Amino acid sequence: MPLQGITPRTESFWRCFKAELLDGGCFLSLEEAKREISHHVAHYNAQRRDSTLGYLAHKRSEIHLQTTAQRYPA
Repeated sequence: MPLQGITPRTESFWRCFKAELLDGGCFLSLEEAKREISHHVAHYNAQRRDSTLGYLAHKRSEIHLQTTAQRYPA
């Protein structure tokens, strides 16, 4: 049974997170883990392109949608 609130986008994030940050490694301290996780999330949202968003980064896609909504209100 799938978990509620889990979407393909969420699954994609966790798959990348595990592959790029966790597989085969460990953190030396809790502070290092927090720092690396924070950096990864910031990179994922601001720079990583997503094919389902027309190859825009998540943050850029969000800005594009807001701008479009302002230009063309319903």
